[in-house]
Amino acid sequence: MKCYKILFVLLSLSMISACTTTRPEPSSTPSAEPVMTEETVYEDPYPDGLNNKQDLFAYLQGTWDSCYPAIPEDLPDRQLTFEDDKVTLTHVYADEYVTSSMDVRSMFEEWTDIPDLLHITPEETSSGFLPDGSSLPEQVTAFQVLTSHVNGKDLLALREIGNGGSLYADEGLNYNAATSDMFWIFERAEEELLQPSDTQYADMRNVEKEFTAFLWSQEGNTCYLQEVNSQVVKEVLYGPEVYVVYYRYPAGGHALTAVPYEYAGNADKISYAGDGPYLVKVHTDQDGRITSIVRLNYLIYGRYQPDMSLPAEISFVDPEDPNIADYLHADVSGEDVSSDILLYPLKNMKDFKFSSLSLTGMDAWNQPQYSSEDLFLIDELPADTPLAVTLTFIGDLPGYGFSFTDTDGRERRFALWVSGENGSLLLGEY
Repeated sequence: MKCYKILFVLLSLSMISACTTTRPEPSSTPSAEPVMTEETVYEDPYPDGLNNKQDLFAYLQGTWDSCYPAIPEDLPDRQLTFEDDKVTLTHVYADEYVTSSMDVRSMFEEWTDIPDLLHITPEETSSGFLPDGSSLPEQVTAFQVLTSHVNGKDLLALREIGNGGSLYADEGLNYNAATSDMFWIFERAEEELLQPSDTQYADMRNVEKEFTAFLWSQEGNTCYLQEVNSQVVKEVLYGPEVYVVYYRYPAGGHALTAVPYEYAGNADKISYAGDGPYLVKVHTDQDGRITSIVRLNYLIYGRYQPDMSLPAEISFVDPEDPNIADYLHADVSGEDVSSDILLYPLKNMKDFKFSSLSLTGMDAWNQPQYSSEDLFLIDELPADTPLAVTLTFIGDLPGYGFSFTDTDGRERRFALWVSGENGSLLLGEY
């Protein structure tokens, strides 16, 4: 055992001397050297992420090689080299480069502790980066920055934010279409990093949970997910009634470890093209296996605009309706006094559940929160297939609702109540 420890120390020293830079010590959390027992114990060098400019700059120092998306054969490889507050993008085989000064900012003012926008200003270029006869533009270009430790590697993902036309627009770093989430991805050059053991990965894995994550890579039946904390904010950005997902890293930072998850046998795998860390919604079972995974088509700056249209029309049943006998029926009243309502689906609704609701409180944005009890379930309620429900309304607070999975795989939940003003039926998403 003593010889084993000595061998580990010598190996660690040789790895450190081969690196282009020394991994920095986080300012907020003491650095812990990996220790050796009968198996390697991995300790995340940034358990709380990179929470400030100094940590992020120190983490980026050195050379990063482009790895994917795959570069066409007629284009040379790229490298990013960070040195102090400078960054150089190089065409390795063409010997062309651009060197820029850099600064970092937060996407959102209220999260000033998260340095997730890299602002770079060109200072020096080789002739190949500029059109003939043009001069170096005086412009600042912002790049979205994502980092992660993935399967023994440090990965860095960049995507240009803006309207295009920058010096980097034609250099494979400009994926600025509003609905694109393609990133240019680099891995740290000439550095072998420890990774957690299977036991440690098991402790890090979410079990029986729904969560949002970045999908960094997928190999066969295994994908590497880095959990993020998402907050849903109701804002008017692209029109009225637009819901926006603001994502942030857990513990407020970058460089956290992506955890391998396996798909359950009946789960549909996500189509992963290797063109970026995808923002996904994930469900896991009691063994931590993925039962469902859905790619979120979020907008620039991490904004996600889902389908906000109502999925159904709701009305009281007309007793004179000649087709009422042909409708699906569900009686969930349990009382002598009841009402009959008609839910007319405008789209296919998978995993349909009609439930009783109880108000439990309000969230941070003054939106109601409910607990629910399922009363009627059906695998799919097809569009244009009316459902007649017998129920009992008590008061004018929502006492019933329904949920379903839409065509994008996203769960949508609606509350149903009677207006206290005119007695009409009202439907609202929560």
